[in-house]
Amino acid sequence: MKPAATATTTRCLLAAALSLLTTVLCLHTRATPLDTRGIPATATGVIHLDYDLFAKSSLNAAAKQLSEKNITAQNGASLADIQKQTGLNPDTDIHSITIGLIKPPAGDSTEPQPTIVIRGAFTPDKLIEFAKQTKCTITTRGPMTIIASPDKATLAAAARNSPSSPANPMAGMMGMINMGATPGMDDSDSTPSQPYYAALVGNNTILVAPNLDAIDKSSAALTGAAYTPPAAFTTFTRQQGTPMLTAYIDKDLVANAGGGMMPTGDIKNIQISLAETSSRLRAHILSEYATPDAAAKTKSMIQGLLGFLQMGAAGADTPEAAARAEKIQRLLSALKFTQTGPTLDISLDLPAEDATALMK
Repeated sequence: MKPAATATTTRCLLAAALSLLTTVLCLHTRATPLDTRGIPATATGVIHLDYDLFAKSSLNAAAKQLSEKNITAQNGASLADIQKQTGLNPDTDIHSITIGLIKPPAGDSTEPQPTIVIRGAFTPDKLIEFAKQTKCTITTRGPMTIIASPDKATLAAAARNSPSSPANPMAGMMGMINMGATPGMDDSDSTPSQPYYAALVGNNTILVAPNLDAIDKSSAALTGAAYTPPAAFTTFTRQQGTPMLTAYIDKDLVANAGGGMMPTGDIKNIQISLAETSSRLRAHILSEYATPDAAAKTKSMIQGLLGFLQMGAAGADTPEAAARAEKIQRLLSALKFTQTGPTLDISLDLPAEDATALMK
């Protein structure tokens, strides 16, 4: 082979190799495995949603239908309106959502404090403009732009004084808040909603927390000490393939759960995975207890509660209730319980269409 031909061949092979490497790197950057940067090291639990996978799932499609229906019913806005106003399309712009759960102080009976890290590709200017229109307070804190949520009364007053149309951002915001409102409360209620702060960190990260101190700790954990998942959880998630949702809940967060109905005081941890593959929904809840007896008692109690649920479904007296009962029965039949010593594994495997039908 002539030297010129050899050089040409070499360049072609090099170009092909670089092209393949670039493709692999691009695919890698779209993968969203658990990344705990931004979750403080003091967290005792974590929930991770791989939004790239969730966006393609039938569960996402069903969830959007429910959200669309509720928001439109409340104020006439649509998800498309909100996406246009914020410049944010979750299905394409969000890659992952990771929630760190911080144990409340000793003696505090409140829920764990969440710290949320959203990763993706965002347009900060568009988000800030939308925040201004919805009466949020905008400040800066070091390199971060802080958006503080308005209370319910402020939003309600602004919505009443704004034109009623799907293009009105107040309509969509009030619709989302009203979806979670306490029954009996109306727009005139002056009780503030739970305040939240969103910190925009460049174009790729949004931190969300209920107070600025938590925002500062989350920001420090982006580059400093962050939450380290237990080795057992890392092993558990690898065994599940490519789940779209994973969670690890430490005993400190569940010791007082269950209202005394379950022996949660003996629990060590709960690990959760949810995946949708080959048009099937597969879930695992793996709980580790201090003793095999505690695991056996929990298994027996849960199965007893499910038995009561089956009895209730069997008493359906209308065609609509019977149809719902049939769907519930399929769900219950798909649940499997496996106890291995102090470990209890509850698994679910059913067609994704059955799961979405139950959601609807």
